[in-house]
Amino acid sequence: MKCLNCGRDFELNRMWQKFCCEQCQQRWNYIQRRESNGNGNVQEHDDAYREKWAAIRAEWAREDREEQQSRRRFVRRI
Repeated sequence: MKCLNCGRDFELNRMWQKFCCEQCQQRWNYIQRRESNGNGNVQEHDDAYREKWAAIRAEWAREDREEQQSRRRFVRRI
């Protein structure tokens, strides 16, 4: 049988086994989770979506900077 992750041949210990080792199974599951949006559907975003969220994050960063600058700073005197 061939491992789903690395493609190496391995001998089955269980009839339902699909991976040669635990590390291959964990790596394959990690990749599947990263590529899915939680529903099992692969999440692909177009450029407009990425640009929209990049602009939103930039706006949030600008607001945070302005808020930091507008705060009054108290000098501690000893």
